[in-house]
Amino acid sequence: MNGFDLDQKPPVPTSSTPTRRPDATQSDKPREKAQAGPDQAARRPDFSTLRMRAGEEGAPTAATGQQTKPAQGAPGGPAAPVAAPSADAANADTTATGRQDVRKTGADAWSETCDRFAHNRSDLTPAHRRRIEALAAAISTRLTLATGSRARVSIKGHTDTSGDEARNLALGMQRAEAARSALSLALSKYRLGANQLTPILAESMGESQPVNAAGDGVKDAGNRRVEITVTIEGPAPSPTPKPVARVQPRPPVLTLPPDYDPTPPGPRRRDDNWWQRAEENQRRIERFDRQHPRKPKSINDVLVDGVTRALEPVIARLPRSLRNKAREGIRAGIEKGTEAGCDAAIDASGVNGEQAEAIKAACHAALQTKPGGKP
Repeated sequence: MNGFDLDQKPPVPTSSTPTRRPDATQSDKPREKAQAGPDQAARRPDFSTLRMRAGEEGAPTAATGQQTKPAQGAPGGPAAPVAAPSADAANADTTATGRQDVRKTGADAWSETCDRFAHNRSDLTPAHRRRIEALAAAISTRLTLATGSRARVSIKGHTDTSGDEARNLALGMQRAEAARSALSLALSKYRLGANQLTPILAESMGESQPVNAAGDGVKDAGNRRVEITVTIEGPAPSPTPKPVARVQPRPPVLTLPPDYDPTPPGPRRRDDNWWQRAEENQRRIERFDRQHPRKPKSINDVLVDGVTRALEPVIARLPRSLRNKAREGIRAGIEKGTEAGCDAAIDASGVNGEQAEAIKAACHAALQTKPGGKP
């Protein structure tokens, strides 16, 4: 390597050997060796180590004269072969990634079904409308509890297998549109902003996705349905700001009155009582805090406040005698911690009808946001 034999030791300079200035083209290592002196043996490199490194790096060895190849995975050598992932591993990675994306965005989805439509009809029944009213209350509660979130709603209309396929496709769209109109009206009562709710999507599946397997031409009330899917997403992405062209500011042009006096005003009047007033105010604040200690809110208090704020439009339509009872029923139901307890507390408050269904759905939605609750 480098033009000299590794097995040959470099000559030791003696007094009889004339010294000359090394040429500029020579390397620094020979110059250092020529100037080593008596300590050269102590700093002499281990040539066996160099031969071993030369063999590792692919240099020709002294014994064989052949060039050795670096091992796979070594520096300078070919990369070690990587086994292709199996199908099970790929599926596991995809599943794990999906769960991670959900946790990042805070997405939460659930579905509601309104089935048993009349044959060849798209009219909503009273049971359908109550369920949609309850769903609107649940959406409003979720958005109130999760600050900055927004709801994405999609509705799919389905039919049974009786009738013509093209007719069923149009009938499924009519049912989806009817559900969308009812849900939009129910959500309008809660005064949700445009950044909290995306446009509701409606589409028809016709007879292509029956929930109950049936042959062609079968009238099945369970297949005549609409499915409403709600997804609560994280905060909406902020729009990318447009670059603003930098404009050099111009010096202001001041037009001063003729009688302007450039003399600065005199010093301000000293207020000797300022510190005393500040200290007195601080003492009052500390005395008030001691007399009224602040208690941290529990998770139940947070949920009760969120549900009450979300349901204010519903509570406002109740008779005055039932409004406070409805609020007390909400607190009692949340504190019980179960959906059955919420239903019992709302029923005990005296509220009934669509308002009771909406309050129960809102309490159920709030309970599902608690740690360990099922979405």
